[in-house]
Amino acid sequence: LLDELQKLLTGISLIKELSPKTRDYLVSFGERMSVRVFARYMNDKVGVPAVFIDAFDLGMRTTDDYMNAEVDPVTYPLIKKNMEERRASGDMRLPVVTGFIGK
Repeated sequence: LLDELQKLLTGISLIKELSPKTRDYLVSFGERMSVRVFARYMNDKVGVPAVFIDAFDLGMRTTDDYMNAEVDPVTYPLIKKNMEERRASGDMRLPVVTGFIGK
């Protein structure tokens, strides 16, 4: 994740441009890093089995109105299906999911 962030920042620096789409992508890194830290804390310090999940990997879909996107209604059944599949596979870890980050 940090390598991905470094590449993005290098690209922004080289072209000296930050489009709304790139800005949304850039600000997603804080959320994506924080769930990783929190899941690790739950595992190591609290003793609760946890796993980080990026919301877009669960099915979060948004409109392409960058910096002002809305949730696409197809999101809800996708997330439900993906969470049910995780449980059915026996994955009982606490999901620590990013917030409003979609594709």
